[in-house]
Amino acid sequence: MIRREWKGQLLLIPQTAHAQLAGKLAGQWGNDEFLSPEPRLEVILATSQHDNGWEAWERAPQLNPRTGLPYHFTEMPISEHLRIWRDSVERMRKQNAYAALLVSLHGAALYAHGLDPARDSPEAREQVREFLNEQLKVQQALRWELEQAYPPPPPTGHGLESISHPEEEEDEPPTRREELYHRWITEPHVNLNFRLLQVWDWLSLLLCCFPLTERVIPQVPRRDDPASWVEMKLIPRGEDTFTLDPYPFRAPQFRLTVSGRRLPLGTFETQEKFLSAYRAAPIQQLTFVVRDG
Repeated sequence: MIRREWKGQLLLIPQTAHAQLAGKLAGQWGNDEFLSPEPRLEVILATSQHDNGWEAWERAPQLNPRTGLPYHFTEMPISEHLRIWRDSVERMRKQNAYAALLVSLHGAALYAHGLDPARDSPEAREQVREFLNEQLKVQQALRWELEQAYPPPPPTGHGLESISHPEEEEDEPPTRREELYHRWITEPHVNLNFRLLQVWDWLSLLLCCFPLTERVIPQVPRRDDPASWVEMKLIPRGEDTFTLDPYPFRAPQFRLTVSGRRLPLGTFETQEKFLSAYRAAPIQQLTFVVRDG
């Protein structure tokens, strides 16, 4: 759950809605300067559903007893947050192995550099280490699954292809998509898509969590080669209009929307009172205009 103050009120945006917004950014990504994501459907699926583990929790969001406000996603108890991330990965595994690999990499990266001995208890740090080890095994299993499904093409050019063995069944030649998929599952290309997911996730969080202000996003992929990655600026052009420089989208202008629930600004005495107010709260839609220049 994203919690923010908005025009003197409390705005609560589900993590699932934030992820869908990130998926819309992914769907528009790509022009003469920036490569479109490939495999397109799998990368957009991972981006738009990377927070689906939050779905059950967000049907009845919990109140933070220390603040009297609903938990912002950065305030969640580590054990609960890790459970949600595990659910996100497992739900995606049931849909698509490539998308699940990206979601697992994303979830693990958020915790890989997040341990703070001065803040986190030894128990919490051990829970994170267990999670990271689990996700490494998940990633290895998913990579193996993808490599088995899309093996490299057989070598050619040595004269062996001309030898005929009538008694052996001939394999169907790989399709163009299968040939491309073998490249898409290589580590450099997976890392490229993983970085793109991080960029879209961060852009979406900037839109959901804060008023529009100038921001810098580092290491934004333009091409396959990491040497071509660039620093990108988010530049406001009004209260709800912005551009990115350099501009990475195919459409010169388009709209983005994300919805949350709008409540009076203030704290809540009990979980029951909060849920009652939350479920009765009106839906508030935020609309952004993205334009080139």
